[in-house]
Amino acid sequence: MTNAILLECHKPVIAAVAKARAMALRFETLAPEAVRISKQLMKALDREQLRKAIEEEGNLFTQRLRSPEAIAALLGFINRH
Repeated sequence: MTNAILLECHKPVIAAVAKARAMALRFETLAPEAVRISKQLMKALDREQLRKAIEEEGNLFTQRLRSPEAIAALLGFINRH
């Protein structure tokens, strides 16, 4: 009975760890430079900085769409479908 209670108490933690792991694994499939840029932008300290970071992220995303890496990925996707 103690194990069942312990397991029941830890279900939210187990679910959170599983979700965090799934999200972390998803980052492995993303372009490393894009992840690095986004991570750097998310370190903004206040709302105004965050707003500017989101705006800058949009600008950088647009630039990244034109990168050889993105073009190759998009062409690869198109050619598979």
